[in-house]
Amino acid sequence: MELRTLKTPPIFVAGVTNITPLISLLENIAKHEYEIKIINDSQVKIQPETPEKYSIIIKELQARNTEFHTYKLQ
Repeated sequence: MELRTLKTPPIFVAGVTNITPLISLLENIAKHEYEIKIINDSQVKIQPETPEKYSIIIKELQARNTEFHTYKLQ
């Protein structure tokens, strides 16, 4: 039987004018278990490495009323 690794959906955060607070938040809650890419002047893509980190990041962004979108985990 083959083990499939679950890939988490990306999280797109809009309206990022200063990335430093976002990186600090991610380091506090996800400890290097994510990749981050700047897409354009105000949008950032976060790719969590595990479903657990995906959930933690989503909950924290919602708690802070951050504007973002993502897709549901399958």
